[in-house]
Order: sequence, then C-alpha cells, then structure tokens
Amino acid sequence: MKPYFEFALAEKVIAYPPQTHYHPDYEVYYLTEGRCRYFIHDKTYSMTPGDLVVIPPGAIHKVIYETPIHSRMLFNCTADYLPASVLPFVEQLAHFPQRSDTANAVASLYRKIRNAVEQPD
Repeated sequence: MKPYFEFALAEKVIAYPPQTHYHPDYEVYYLTEGRCRYFIHDKTYSMTPGDLVVIPPGAIHKVIYETPIHSRMLFNCTADYLPASVLPFVEQLAHFPQRSDTANAVASLYRKIRNAVEQPD
C-alpha cells in the first residue's frame, strides 16, 4: 500500500445511521462536540468531547451517535505517518479518554490543525 494521509473535519453535522465497516489504514477519530458510542472489534467505548480513538487497520468498527448534532476530526493514514514507537501501543489501546493532564495540549493541537486546514494556502 502506498503511503497516504487524509484529513476530514466535520463541524455541527447531523448524526447519520451507523455503518459497520473497516479499512486497510489507521483511523484517528477525535470527538469535539456531542456524545457517541464507538464500537471497535468486540468492545464499545462511550465518548464525550475531547476523547480520541485510534482504530488499527482491518478492525471492524462503527460509531453510534447519541446526540443529534456532533463535531469531529478524523485522520486516515498508513503506518508511515505514525511513529514506530507508538504502533504497538495503539494496537492494544483503542480508546483514549480526555484526561486533565493532556486535555489542554490535545485541544491546542486540534485548534492548530483546524486553523491550518482553513488556510487557503
């Protein structure tokens, strides 16, 4: 598979019916507004704003929104874009709930990414 990185930002979107799917790349999903349940493999994770999930390649997953409107940031990429040192870690832990010691740093990175995407250049 050729290396690639895709990014999607969705703000204030209407919840859609859940669709079970998988893909050959990593998915990084960061919830910024709303609530949902994320099904990955055989586990369900309750998510609130600030939570992050990392879905490894080939993992069956779906998201079930519990609020009618939500906002999220989504990355899909090959392992080429993830540090080799974190790959074994994300294979074991899929859900990273917001923590008080990391919330500000993650939110700051989200804002920087969002601002960069909104720039015309």
